[in-house]
Amino acid sequence: MVRNIGLFIGQFHESEDQQKARTHLEDLGLCCYTDPDSLLKEPAENASPGRDDHEPEENGRPARRNTFVFTDDRAVADRLVDAGIGFAVYESPESSTASFPEALYLVDRICTLSKTQIDRFLLRHLNLPWPILETKRCILREITEQDVPALYDIYNESDKAFQYTEGLFEDPEEELAYTRNYISMQYRFYEYGIWIVTDRETGRIIGRAGLESREGYEDAELGYAFALSYRHKGYAYEVCSAILDYAYKELGMQSLNAFTLRENKDSVRLLEHLGFRYDSKASLGGVWHDLYRIQLPAINPASDGSPS
Repeated sequence: MVRNIGLFIGQFHESEDQQKARTHLEDLGLCCYTDPDSLLKEPAENASPGRDDHEPEENGRPARRNTFVFTDDRAVADRLVDAGIGFAVYESPESSTASFPEALYLVDRICTLSKTQIDRFLLRHLNLPWPILETKRCILREITEQDVPALYDIYNESDKAFQYTEGLFEDPEEELAYTRNYISMQYRFYEYGIWIVTDRETGRIIGRAGLESREGYEDAELGYAFALSYRHKGYAYEVCSAILDYAYKELGMQSLNAFTLRENKDSVRLLEHLGFRYDSKASLGGVWHDLYRIQLPAINPASDGSPS
């Protein structure tokens, strides 16, 4: 995804310098540039000095859709904004004296970044969904507006199929507006949320699952809803087990909540099988739910065959 990296930083931290940062980025397989003009100058006949001639080009420059930049220079940032190139601010004495409202990320080290993190920076700049994780049979990713019609198909399979979960708006336009807001607010602020679950073989959307924050509760909560035809086949357990692992390893979460109605026996069995334990009663929207909690990391059996 990201192939070209701009490293336009005037003041590095003591623990790293330009050469260390560049070596790290090149070890990740990225083509690194340290001169802003190599990415931002007007098209020229000759190749830019230091450019890898095998990199895709646009008008004599590296392809900007595959380019991301780290900088602490406000003037450089202005040029990047004009060029439509995504960037993150490098935390330094120089950047601390300026404002960078267009930047989505602030980083204090380059040498600790993974390729996945840098790719996600670019995806966020391009307003494209993050791939979250894969299981034996499923792929989880962030929702897009294009997913909304498929969700209506799933929720309309049966009147009783989603009686225990929050439904969709009756008007699809309202659901689209809600989805747009969810993408811009939930994902960008928390960097987690309820994700789309697809079947790895068919690509079909089979449900939603993920993590959300609820007002009044310190810990995030696990949520899930699967198409009727994918229930009692282990999909929910497979996906939710992977989410618990992701919450601990990638998000640093130590515990999670889950809310369910006592009469929703399938949900209770799933939560207990995942390792959740009943904690207390909780009133949500005036309706009493059972609050279940889990301490992470959860120790579960292999997540490939437990019916849920």
